[in-house]
Amino acid sequence: MLQLAFDMMSTIQRHEVFGEAISEVPASSIDSGEVLVAIEKFYEKSVDGYYYAPFDINSKNFSDIPEKTDAWFDEVSNYLEDSSRLTDQGDHDIVCSVSSCLKS
Repeated sequence: MLQLAFDMMSTIQRHEVFGEAISEVPASSIDSGEVLVAIEKFYEKSVDGYYYAPFDINSKNFSDIPEKTDAWFDEVSNYLEDSSRLTDQGDHDIVCSVSSCLKS
């Protein structure tokens, strides 16, 4: 139930409810194939404009960050952490293949 609630929350709600606890989850072994597929999907969603959130910037809201932008930064942060963990596990080749995939 907690996972379902977490998945249904906006990025802002997750940070308000869980705060720094989100980044303190202990690292565990991760599957390099799953990470690669997830990163490729994230890349495609990014390129396709999934995280694009147009809004009318003015002097009152110029510092507002759209929810989709927050979500993009959270997701990319998770993948950067996953990449580090893969390197720590000795799966450096997968990390390099992700890098070359994103450069093309």
